[in-house]
Amino acid sequence: MLKNKINKKLILSFFLIFAVFLILPTIASAHVLKTDGSIGAVVHIDPDDDPIIGKSANFFLEFKDTKNKFQLANCSCTYSIKKADSEVSSGALSPSTDSSPNSAVLSYTFPEKGVYQLVVNGASTNNSFADFNLSYDLRISRQEGQTTKNNFFLQNLHFIILGIIILVFVAIVLAPKIKGFLKGLNEN
Repeated sequence: MLKNKINKKLILSFFLIFAVFLILPTIASAHVLKTDGSIGAVVHIDPDDDPIIGKSANFFLEFKDTKNKFQLANCSCTYSIKKADSEVSSGALSPSTDSSPNSAVLSYTFPEKGVYQLVVNGASTNNSFADFNLSYDLRISRQEGQTTKNNFFLQNLHFIILGIIILVFVAIVLAPKIKGFLKGLNEN
C-alpha cells in the first residue's frame, strides 16, 4: 500500500513538472512590451510577425503610459532601423489611421537576412511626459515563398505533448482500478 502511494506521488510529481515546462512556453509572445520609464510600446509586424526579405514589412506600435500622460499627437517620435550599428532607415513615426490615437505605423523592406534593431525615440512637444528610448531586436531570415514559422502544429506542439502525458498519466493511475472493476464484472 505504501509503495503504491509513493508511486502515485512520483507519477504526479513527474506529470506536474512536465506540465509546468510545457505550459510556460505559451506565456511567451511575439508582441513584447518594451518600456522606458512610464512609456512603453508593443510592436506588431505584418506579415505574421516574421518579415519577408525583399517585401515591405508594416510595423504597428501601440504606445502605453502608466501615468496616462502620453499622447502621440504631442510626441516628436522618430524611429531608426539599424544593422550592425549602421542606420539603414529612419524617419518620423506616423499616427495609425485605423487604430487607437496612441498607435503609430511605419514600413520598411529588409534587403537581406540578418539581425536588425528597431529604435524608437520620443520627446514631448508640451512637456507632458519624459523622453523615452525603446529598442527591439529583430531577426530577419524568412524568404519569399517560405512558410511562416508560426504554423499551427509548431505553435501547439506543447499542447499535443501535454495531452499525451495526461493520457499516459490517467492510464497509469486508472489502470489498476479498471482491472479491478473488470475482474469484478467477470466474477459475477
